[in-house]
Amino acid sequence: MDGCKQSSITVADAANRGRIMVVDDEPLIADGFGIQLRMNGYQPEIFTDPVEALSSLLEAPDRYDLIIADQKMPKLTGGELLDECRRVAPSKPFIICSGHLGKNSAIAAKADASCTKPFSFAHLRETIDRLLSTSAQVD
Repeated sequence: MDGCKQSSITVADAANRGRIMVVDDEPLIADGFGIQLRMNGYQPEIFTDPVEALSSLLEAPDRYDLIIADQKMPKLTGGELLDECRRVAPSKPFIICSGHLGKNSAIAAKADASCTKPFSFAHLRETIDRLLSTSAQVD
């Protein structure tokens, strides 16, 4: 943990924080995202296979309020997932997370936000809240 205070979200509030698709091929990282997101009142759905994540997105694009994806994954990169997301849900907030964004600045520019690993979850939470707030104003 990065020493941040845990938010005091009630169970009733949790449903209002947002459903988030998390896509990272490294199970420990994906599970860590899930734990942190749940602790902060979000409803994460974790995918370690980006092709399965894409299938879920195509099946029901409105199921998720926001998507967080790693850039460097086998079978389908975060940038490719972002492109597909823009095709089926153009206004869906998308965050690219990677330790390799410097080489992929064009991909980061297409996303609504990006974060370079390692990062502070407090910063990611602020970014998620900002994007969900902006998205709610547009809808």
